[in-house]
Amino acid sequence: MTASTDITTEPGPALRFVAIALRAPFAIAAALALIYGVYHFTYAREILAIALVAYAVLLWRFPFAWLFVLPAVLPVVNLAMWSGRFFFDEFDFFVLTTLAVNYWRPNAGRVFLRLDGKQYILLYLLAISFAISTVLVLVPFPPIDANAFSSYLSPYNSLRIGKGFLWAFLLAPQLDHAYRTDAKRFMLFAGSGVLAGLAAAGIGFLWEKGVFAAMHDWTSIYGLVDALLDFSGTYRSTGLFSSMHTGGTAIDGYLALATPVALGVIVFVRNPLVRLAACAVFALGLYSITMTFSRGLYAALGLSMAVLALCLAVRYRKTVTGNPLSFLFWALWFTATTAALFGSYKLGGYVSVGGAMAAALLGLLAGFVAGQVSKPIGGLVFLGAIALSAFVTHHGMDSSKWTDIPAQFALTFAVIITVVLGTAAAILGYFSIPKHRAFDVLLLAAILAVIWVGTIPALSGVRMTTRFAAVSMDMLTRDSHWGDVVSIASGEGLHRVFGMGTGSFPRHYFVNKMGKMVLVSYRAARDENGPHLVYGSGDYHITQRISMKPDTMHTFKASVRTRHGSAGLYLKICEKNFIFSERYTPNCVGTLFKLAQSDTYQDISYTFSSETLGRHGLLYWPVTLMFYLGESNPSIDITSVSLTTADGTELVANGDFSRGMDRWLFVSDWEHLAWHEKNTFLHVFFEQGIFGLLIYLSFIALAIARCIRSLKTASPVPVVLLPAILAFLAVGLFGTVIDNPRVAMLLYLMLFAASFPHGRKYLHNQT
Repeated sequence: MTASTDITTEPGPALRFVAIALRAPFAIAAALALIYGVYHFTYAREILAIALVAYAVLLWRFPFAWLFVLPAVLPVVNLAMWSGRFFFDEFDFFVLTTLAVNYWRPNAGRVFLRLDGKQYILLYLLAISFAISTVLVLVPFPPIDANAFSSYLSPYNSLRIGKGFLWAFLLAPQLDHAYRTDAKRFMLFAGSGVLAGLAAAGIGFLWEKGVFAAMHDWTSIYGLVDALLDFSGTYRSTGLFSSMHTGGTAIDGYLALATPVALGVIVFVRNPLVRLAACAVFALGLYSITMTFSRGLYAALGLSMAVLALCLAVRYRKTVTGNPLSFLFWALWFTATTAALFGSYKLGGYVSVGGAMAAALLGLLAGFVAGQVSKPIGGLVFLGAIALSAFVTHHGMDSSKWTDIPAQFALTFAVIITVVLGTAAAILGYFSIPKHRAFDVLLLAAILAVIWVGTIPALSGVRMTTRFAAVSMDMLTRDSHWGDVVSIASGEGLHRVFGMGTGSFPRHYFVNKMGKMVLVSYRAARDENGPHLVYGSGDYHITQRISMKPDTMHTFKASVRTRHGSAGLYLKICEKNFIFSERYTPNCVGTLFKLAQSDTYQDISYTFSSETLGRHGLLYWPVTLMFYLGESNPSIDITSVSLTTADGTELVANGDFSRGMDRWLFVSDWEHLAWHEKNTFLHVFFEQGIFGLLIYLSFIALAIARCIRSLKTASPVPVVLLPAILAFLAVGLFGTVIDNPRVAMLLYLMLFAASFPHGRKYLHNQT
């Protein structure tokens, strides 16, 4: 093994001098911002502080550690539903820790300011675009009060949106430095971090679906299966992404970026245990994707796998089998087999599709054995596979409760489908699998099984059938919404060139009355009677997560003032993740308070038993207290919110709103168009104008072009990132995936990494 040498191209003398001069001030500024943010954080402050100190020590000892930690915590450390903070949150603290530690290093001049490539030029131009569009919103400078950082309608929402790019901008030189210094270690840490984050996100989806609660309440296997494989309910999983409190596609964008990385690890890493672990993580990612019931994300998944296959075909076209058409045969076989499995599932459910899938996978194995081990043994495996698969497939159709199939037809279909699938797979396994790759064959079978099991039942389920049937209607809604967005964005002069301003879309939506949704208005206020919440009408909830034990008595109290007419205030206490689910309604307790007009506060109270709420503790959705005023009521003032147990323990934090909206968060269960343009390119055009859109498209084009040109190099980075980026762009055609700062940061860093010149000099640490 040759010694690793640092081949980093140093910045010019002037830039180097500026970087050294600003290194310490930037490190101190990041540290001070971190300390201030953690000190004033509203939830789990001590635990966060300990975690951040531990991370700082780890990062100082292992400079590459941030490549693992940031993508690992990105999808799972989401405390907004508890803290009420969604402008500057706990993930920002991890980024600030990264910047503070890395800036303080003596060699920080290498990772601070650079200007030595097209990717840097585009990065700086995009920074200029963000700066201009942010200035358009924040000039004249709006006052900073208790509501400045608690509403998407605030001008300071520009900072929330812009920080996704800002973090990527500040981390990009460090990313570049890490790749240039030791590309192999870079890929190890970054790939492992994305895998860890995707695994944690997948476990979050299992938690959200009630899998762990079903295991805790075990009575039979059917309860677990029902929780795990519910493809008929209307609830669309949101995982642990707290930004989903206004709907949107943040989770779609993340899964589109992260899931192809798991496939990349399976392909390029040679360690069998690591590849098996990556296969398990891919299964979790695929499960997460299916449970979103997102049509665009399903299409993006198919696109990413097709692009990955094409990339591998280009990369290994002369080394896999010597036959360049083998990849085409594999694609045709996979497509035809998938179609046959769909038919089997429709006729006989899980049992029949399992039998048909066994015919395909065991046939593949039989062909491999016949070609590389022994033809007689391969023939025996093939005959056994056909017999077993035909029996299972026939049994599934014969015993199905959902279809009434004549016995003769079921038997004939089972025999034909298993023979055809098994024979086609055996031929492919015999001629198209490289020698001495038995483990790869087994791993390929596992991946195919994961893909088929993860997608066929979901796509055939009631929920997706309904969603596919609604495509035309949803496109009409999208088209109308996009037209409204363009009509506002197509202004004149400065706004046409530089946009309407970063983070300004929700405010323009309501100001211009783009939709039917009543203005979402809430604000913390203070008068001679003290602090209170001014709660306006609209289709949304004001919520707070609370800790509650089942079968205990509780008393709710509050003081309410209705100065503009009588109103009805709903109180609901439910098990809830982020947005509406038909499953939490039966488990709610609550009441309707009818409020008469009055200039003075009136006390309201409600005593109730928690019944089953909180019965699963951390194993299922948290208990959430919710207010709902509705769209036809005048605004009300509310304060002194209290929820106590029989022994007087207070469960509500900041019930008088003296700390603004801390610990409270609004949730838009149904109406999501007000918060998202529903198209990423339209989002960029609306907020940053023609100038920003051109730079954004140029950045994407550079990343894609360099990935394509680098497919034949030694680096696996372009092969992994190209499918992820294209999948993300596909999701972005129907969703605003970069209005979530975390996802935006991940995208920009991936685009930046994809734009590296992936020549051999960047992989100098070779044997």
